[in-house]
Amino acid sequence: MANREKRGEKIPDNRKEAPSDLRPGPAYDQNRPGNCYNNLIHPIAGLAVKGAIFHQGYNNAFSGSAGAAMYYQIFGKMIGAWRSAFGDPQMPFGIISLCTDGEMQTRDNYVEKMVNTGMFLREAQYKTFLDLRGAGDQHIGFASSFDMRRTWYHPQKKLPVGERIAGWALATQYGFEKEIRWLPPQLESMEVLDGKITLRLDSRVFAPEKGPIEGFAIAGEDRRFQPAEAQYFEKGKDSRGRPQYDKQVLVLSSPHVPDPKHFRYAWGRNPMGNLKSEDNALVPFATQRSDDWKLEETPSTDPDKEWSARQAQKELRLDDLGRRLEEARAFIEEHQEAYEKERAAREEK
Repeated sequence: MANREKRGEKIPDNRKEAPSDLRPGPAYDQNRPGNCYNNLIHPIAGLAVKGAIFHQGYNNAFSGSAGAAMYYQIFGKMIGAWRSAFGDPQMPFGIISLCTDGEMQTRDNYVEKMVNTGMFLREAQYKTFLDLRGAGDQHIGFASSFDMRRTWYHPQKKLPVGERIAGWALATQYGFEKEIRWLPPQLESMEVLDGKITLRLDSRVFAPEKGPIEGFAIAGEDRRFQPAEAQYFEKGKDSRGRPQYDKQVLVLSSPHVPDPKHFRYAWGRNPMGNLKSEDNALVPFATQRSDDWKLEETPSTDPDKEWSARQAQKELRLDDLGRRLEEARAFIEEHQEAYEKERAAREEK
């Protein structure tokens, strides 16, 4: 332009206004379909790769139920595309589910913390694993990470989760299948009867801390979940009259849900949930549910009603408070008489 001005040439003024949006255009947007693959996988396609460990999902957990549904539709195809790129249709692929983020779920804020997309991502990851394994894929792996319970989304406890996925690799790729149990306990069947939900699993489970089993919630047709008590199924008594339990069968109930229809487990971005495999205490029962209700339609039975996350959190915060008040009243009623008798006896002394 400077040379043209020196020559006295007329320079047309066709300059445009400065752009107001400085973000990269679609061609350079990392979230544009295909861009991540083209930038990161395609340049190394054809190399000999033993396998892949995949831990991802944070940025996908901002798009509600629709984003999680799309993730589920695409994830299995992505695994196939990676295997094709590296010329190995049976390339081992280990999935580590989305890690935790934010405030921890407790009994006090239980149902409020069920409002989040992250659990739908974990569900999609686990379902993809089940789909591929159910179709005969012997080289697909899975490990949960939600029980690390950190408040920052980047996994801060890497060693325990690394040991879990290493267990899968050692068992399936390096000949240690007899020594290492890596498969998470899987749900075989569910039955709803007499105000309770009974779950039959394919293996024995337990709470390693020897306390109550935590992490289950149940709901009726109104879609209002409440934390559930989970007990082993009592299958009989021994010769001394002591109860005997089947540790592959769990019975879920709640006084706040008299007619349950569905359950969810570890349903929080930073969830309660301590159920693990008795074969290997490192392996948790995975995030899962029996319902197909969308995030935006829970709690609601109105097909035209959709909640924003903020509205749902406010609504469910009241449910948490109401449950806590009911439990407090029940505790007072149960113990009031004994307390007054003991107090009176002490005053007499």
